[in-house]
Amino acid sequence: MQGNGAKCVVMAVYGNREFEDTLVQMQDAAAQQGFQVIAGVAAVAQHSMLPQYATGRPDKGDESTLEKFSTQILEKLQAGDTTPPNMPGNRPYKKAGGGLVPAASSACKNCGLLWKNAQWVPLTPKILVSPTRASALGACAVWQSAPNMLVR
Repeated sequence: MQGNGAKCVVMAVYGNREFEDTLVQMQDAAAQQGFQVIAGVAAVAQHSMLPQYATGRPDKGDESTLEKFSTQILEKLQAGDTTPPNMPGNRPYKKAGGGLVPAASSACKNCGLLWKNAQWVPLTPKILVSPTRASALGACAVWQSAPNMLVR
């Protein structure tokens, strides 16, 4: 994809913990593809893997804040201001941590729900229940459907 100088806004949606270097990484990636990043937004939403975090977000207050951001971005565009924003984050980027690792609890009945809902993951059922390969399930929104999964 080539931006050919098109103006863009980068946006990180996160589950109320931290978005770390996401905005600067997206800013850099967009610039490398020829986009002109004019703004960045970080928005809180209910966590996709652990829905007990940021439950009910975005809420009315978040919506109001996002509306204000959109007005500010529009005003910046209308003023012809293409100054790149000073995004929060680190350059060089912080090293990624291990993150959450899903694993079957002792209550796992090998019901197959996880496998049924993860057909796009190039794994076999045997790998899915292997604790040594649990990190391969990085897309944790999929395993949310399995009732006996834990996060370590």
